[in-house]
Amino acid sequence: MKRVHIHLIGFMGTGKSEVGRALAKRLNIPFFDADRAIEKKAKKTIAHIFASHGEARFRALEREVASKLASSVSRVIAWGGGAWLSAENRKNLLGSGTVILLTCSEGELWKRLEPEIPIRPLLSGPSPRAKFKKLLAKRKSAYKGADLTVPTTHKTPAEIARAIHERLKKG
Repeated sequence: MKRVHIHLIGFMGTGKSEVGRALAKRLNIPFFDADRAIEKKAKKTIAHIFASHGEARFRALEREVASKLASSVSRVIAWGGGAWLSAENRKNLLGSGTVILLTCSEGELWKRLEPEIPIRPLLSGPSPRAKFKKLLAKRKSAYKGADLTVPTTHKTPAEIARAIHERLKKG
């Protein structure tokens, strides 16, 4: 039986995990949070992985998780904001299901992320707003090639899940 996943990608704060949970419930299939799986595998939080081993180690763990998913049961998978940047991950995700890019306005993203700065390694330290703007600009062009793009600005996870479900039903 072919496994068909629904992969949620996008910048941090676009709602991938919350939308993923709502969509999985709506579709009656399991939800999988790639960042939580990486933390479990490493027995450390993402912030600790970044602090003690750096981003390169985190990305290597992310690639390991992505490569193993093709054989798993069909599920909704929420990926970290940088997962799509790896060519290997893009190939694995596109080859195992539908890739949905969640987008959000810059202002709304910052409003969502500002309270989480201490747990966001790529934003921590001095000038988090400048880091945010630079990273967002850098990644904007990298988030190309998804099967669907769904905006999340000023929408609830349930509304977004419903919109995705409707689009998936239409094919």
